[in-house]
Amino acid sequence: MIERLGLAAQRHGLELHHRRDDKPLTQVNERYRTLRARPKPLDIGRIMFGAVVEVDVGTKDWKVAMALNLNISRTGDIAIVRCRGRIVFGEEADELRRVVLSLLKETKRIILNFAWVGHIDSSGLGTVVASFISARHHGAEIKFAALSPVAGQVLRTTHVDRLFEVYDSNEEAIKSFRPHPEAAAG
Repeated sequence: MIERLGLAAQRHGLELHHRRDDKPLTQVNERYRTLRARPKPLDIGRIMFGAVVEVDVGTKDWKVAMALNLNISRTGDIAIVRCRGRIVFGEEADELRRVVLSLLKETKRIILNFAWVGHIDSSGLGTVVASFISARHHGAEIKFAALSPVAGQVLRTTHVDRLFEVYDSNEEAIKSFRPHPEAAAG
């Protein structure tokens, strides 16, 4: 059974990883209860962009783990959220919303970098719009940087791109923020 999982993963362009240490497995054995299968770096387009599939070795149950990774960095008082994966109904959209709301408590300037976003569904789009509205209520700004072709297409088709300022890079988005009045006066 374990060998069949390994062969199935290879056939679909996946690598098996141990859930605990997330190291790629070259040999699978019975002592691993839960494994992760994720796209090989060169084959990332063969399955859902950025998806991680978990399998319980004992029950043979497969499930897609959260398919969105968020990396937050800061430049001064500007938070940059790099989104990688899919912004879709469920944990992914909920996590993006939670992160944006959390950041709005700390800063009034947020950049959403969508360079590695492979898919946005209607729920994900709703999350982006809700984030914009929340930012406005907090007196904050959210700007986009480096839209992937897919993200750009979705935002243009739905005209959501008209709500946000969109820049080709993080650097351009950072420069677009006006200095705080207290910084200009001081």
